[in-house]
Amino acid sequence: MTERPLLGIYLFNGDDSLKQEMLVDRLKKRIEAIDESMMNIQVIFEKDIQSTAHLVDVLNTIPFGSPLRLVILKEVDSWKKPLLETLTDYASSPSQMTVLAMTAKKLARNTRLYKGLEKYNPQSIIDCSQKKRFELPQLIRGIAQGEGVDIGSAAANALIDRVGTSTVALSTETKKLAAIKKSSNEKTISEDDVNFHVVRIVEPKSWDLTNALAMRDLSLCLKLSSRMTGFTEVGLFAICVTRIREILTAQTLKSRRMPIAQGMGKQDWQIREIVKGAELYKKEELLKLLEVAPAVEKQMKSGSDPKQLLEKWIIEACSGKVCSTGA
Repeated sequence: MTERPLLGIYLFNGDDSLKQEMLVDRLKKRIEAIDESMMNIQVIFEKDIQSTAHLVDVLNTIPFGSPLRLVILKEVDSWKKPLLETLTDYASSPSQMTVLAMTAKKLARNTRLYKGLEKYNPQSIIDCSQKKRFELPQLIRGIAQGEGVDIGSAAANALIDRVGTSTVALSTETKKLAAIKKSSNEKTISEDDVNFHVVRIVEPKSWDLTNALAMRDLSLCLKLSSRMTGFTEVGLFAICVTRIREILTAQTLKSRRMPIAQGMGKQDWQIREIVKGAELYKKEELLKLLEVAPAVEKQMKSGSDPKQLLEKWIIEACSGKVCSTGA
């Protein structure tokens, strides 16, 4: 398959660092194919640029022993305005001997540089927005398969739970796990492999716990709450009680044939788990959980073991067996 001709300018715009790295590497390989010396590839940060005149010289330097050179400007969305203005002017008449690749976390569409690049060639702007959480397991599996092994959905999700959503970190850890499995002549990365070999660097978010509560997943609720060291038990209890109120509100709106998202002042995607929870809980259970909540909170603040009280309330919520006092 014939590759497209190289453009004179590229902007890799978005917070998916792995995609940016892959695209930059692809450009490097194309330049290396015509110049094995690597002398015509230059990576530059703002601190490397002394002035606007210096930047102009960098962009217009003649390649050494090659028809093209590659200049990679990193994180241009954080560069000072005079340098951005220089890049905008350059985009109106780029050098025929330079391939300019710029990376940015979030260069806004209303900036002069973005508009100048659109005018130069809309295809020069490559969207590198971070993937959604639900898209990451498939990305991880693709990376694993590229290393000659496989990874299941449970293991991929466990990996995300441990290292977060950074695609660079996920790629690094997946490749490390793949190397470990291949050294043992094994072909599949398991959830146990992830838990044993990967250090946890992130803790769950509050919505992870409240979504698990909405799904009445007791095991996951207890596992998540034990890992959320950045929250107090009183704080965790408060967000759980809020989720129970939201589920009850969703039930009420549904019974009245009213739009749930609109009635709650939220977007449809924000209430997905709440709506599911409204189908899993009975109204009487929700009312009882809210009824005992003040007594539970009071006990938490008056010397009783808050961790034990939180876990007991969660167990009662997920099992549907709520005691009358909350004690």
